Parts: sequence; structure tokens; C-alpha cells
Amino acid sequence: MNDHIIKILQAWVDNKQIQFNDGSIWIDIDIKKYLSILIKYPEKFRIEPSFKVFNNAIQFTRALNKHGGYIVHQKTKTVNFPIYAGNTYITIYVNNNSKRLTYYDLFNNWVFLDGTKIAI
Repeated sequence: MNDHIIKILQAWVDNKQIQFNDGSIWIDIDIKKYLSILIKYPEKFRIEPSFKVFNNAIQFTRALNKHGGYIVHQKTKTVNFPIYAGNTYITIYVNNNSKRLTYYDLFNNWVFLDGTKIAI
């Protein structure tokens, strides 16, 4: 058995979050539903990396510029351009209305355009 598969299964036993690359972004999964795919395509799986939430606008803005300038909601796949970054939140436009998102919301529900998690 492939070493990567063993690491993924051990992480599952250790209650770590397993992620699957759906072709565009990494999504959290219940590995029990993906075991046959894991055996066939182990490279599409990873253990969720440890991340920290951004502490301020400078950290977020630097990362945003590095990863394409846009953010994508993980479930709806909605793409947005942040129009303001503060020390505790960003502002985006949704349906011609501004909406504030905290860095915790970004961390939990959004990714950068290139699929990278919005975190340090």
C-alpha cells in the first residue's frame, strides 16, 4: 500500500480533517465516503494543514496580492474582490451591497482564487 494512503488513514484514525481536491480547491470530506477513490487517486487527498487566522489588513492584503487578488466562497463558488481590508474584517460587494466578512469567516468559508486557504 502507498505510504501516502497510510498517512491519510492514520490521520483519519487520529481524528484529523482529511481534504480532497475536487479539481479546483481542497474541500473537507468524510473519508469513509471516499475510500475507493483514495485507493485509486491518493494524490487527490491530504491532511488539512494547520493554519492561523490573519491578524491584520497588511497580512491579508499581501497574501491576497500573492494569490490572485480575488476570494472564492467554498460552497457557492462565488468570486469576489475585496474592496476594503481592515484589521478585523474585509468588505466585499454582493448583489450591489457591501458585506463585511471577519477574518474568521474568511478562514472557515472562503479560499483565494488559486484555491489556497485564506490563512497564515
